[in-house]
Amino acid sequence: MESVESKSRMSAVNRSGTRPDGLLTHVSKEQLQSYLNGGLSDEDSKQLKSHLDECDGCRTWLANSRNQIQHSGEIASQTGLDERRRETRIPTSDSASVQVISPPTLEYLEVQVLDVSRNGLKIRTPKFLSLGVILRMQLRSMWIVGEVRYCVQTDDGFCVGLYIQDCVERRHEERLDVDIPATIGELLADQPARILDQSAEGMLVAARHRVPEGAPVRIITEGKVIFAKVVHCNPDGERFKIGVKIDQVLNL
Repeated sequence: MESVESKSRMSAVNRSGTRPDGLLTHVSKEQLQSYLNGGLSDEDSKQLKSHLDECDGCRTWLANSRNQIQHSGEIASQTGLDERRRETRIPTSDSASVQVISPPTLEYLEVQVLDVSRNGLKIRTPKFLSLGVILRMQLRSMWIVGEVRYCVQTDDGFCVGLYIQDCVERRHEERLDVDIPATIGELLADQPARILDQSAEGMLVAARHRVPEGAPVRIITEGKVIFAKVVHCNPDGERFKIGVKIDQVLNL
C-alpha cells in the first residue's frame, strides 16, 4: 500500500506541472532537496531525472548542493570541526523543532538533539543545512538561536553542529521588569548581582561572572533566600545574563 508520505510527495510533483510528454515543467527546491536526500519514490525520481536532462538550472543547483555537502564533510573530517567544543558534552536524544531564520524561511524541521554543551549542540536533521545559516530551535522550555558550523551527511540524515548564539527560557507566567540588588552564587561563592525580571517560576539575573548551566544557586535579596537552578547563562557585554528556575524561597 502506498504511504501517505509518498502520496504527499507525488502530489507535490504533480502540482509542479507536467508537459504533454510527461516531463516536469518546474521543480521546486523542496523537491530537489527530497531527491538529493533520497526521499522521493521511484516514480517521482524517474520523472525528476527526465526533467534534469533538460534543465540546466536544476542540474546546477543540484551539483552545487552536492559539492557543498562534500565540502562540509571534508572540512569536518580534516579539521575535526565537529570535535572543537572543549566543554563537557552531555549525550541526549531529545526531539526538537528548528526553523531557519537567516535567510528567513517558513519551514520547520523536526530534529533529534544528539548532545549538548555550554556553547554548542549536535543535532540530526532530515535535510542538508548550509554552513552559516541561523536556526531557531524550540527545545523543552528553551528557545535557542544558533549558527550552523558544519553539516555532514550520514546514513540516517545529516549531522549538524550548532554554535549557540542565544538561549532564553520560555516562562509562561507574566514577567515583571525589576531592578533589585542581590547576590547570586554557588554555595559560598557569592557575587553581586541584579534581578532584571521575575515571574512565579523564574528570574533573569545579571552578574559579572559566569555561572555554569545546571548549577544550583542561591540568590539573597530583600530579606529572602531563593534556591534555584541555572537554566542559561549568556554573555552581555561585560556581564552575564543568567536565567534561573526557582526551586524554593525562604524568608530571612
